[in-house]
Amino acid sequence: MITSRRRLLQNGMTGVGALTALGSGLFTTQAQAEAPAQRAALSTLVFLSKRLDASTADYRKWYIEHHAPDFLSFGRPYLKRYAQNFVDKAYMGDVDFDCISEFQYLDETSREALLKLNASPEAVKILAEHPNIGSQPGPHEDHGGSRTFTVREQLLAGRPRGYDEAGTRKQAILIRRQRATTAGDFADAVQSYGASIGQGAERVAFDLSLPEEDRPAPLFDALIQIWPAKGAGPVTSPGTVPDGVEVANIIDLVSYEANLGA
Repeated sequence: MITSRRRLLQNGMTGVGALTALGSGLFTTQAQAEAPAQRAALSTLVFLSKRLDASTADYRKWYIEHHAPDFLSFGRPYLKRYAQNFVDKAYMGDVDFDCISEFQYLDETSREALLKLNASPEAVKILAEHPNIGSQPGPHEDHGGSRTFTVREQLLAGRPRGYDEAGTRKQAILIRRQRATTAGDFADAVQSYGASIGQGAERVAFDLSLPEEDRPAPLFDALIQIWPAKGAGPVTSPGTVPDGVEVANIIDLVSYEANLGA
């Protein structure tokens, strides 16, 4: 199926449609074979910064207790997962964002419907009830530009994702594709790299960004998410990185996920 993905990309089929056409056959991994019911999931990732005069604690409290419930008051029917992954530590230099918001959709139709609804006057009014705290704008508060992009997520190792309890700790390896590397070779390389660097973890997932005609190039081309095994230390260095792959940073995250099954 990797060959099929390359053929689509080489034939010029891009965007969400290209990878939707491939469905759950995007990747072939041991984890997928052991859990065949798990399909590649369509998500949007948004890299957000807090306002400069807001404390980290106050920002997280506002997001968890006000902004997220306000959003879910209209967005819940369209989502399988909604999580705020707050940055705790970066190992390869500072990052200019404080949270990676994750929106995992029921399907492509739900994605399109929620994007339209989120821009409606009714939704804007609801979200304005609890405005962002602080008065000094942060560098990246909005949901636009290269810091918002769509990904396909596939399990590389461990059990399929369920609900992560509040305060779950995990890591993200932020990855860019080097210019001379084809999209197919890059996906293959990152998949192998993720499976290797995440050995022994409770779970490893691979998020591959999708080309979108209506958006600029994404801030990162892929992410590896790692849920460390109990008692295990974090990944602190990139190790051996394959050709065509650039590791931009490794970050510790603390996750607060809405329990959409409740």
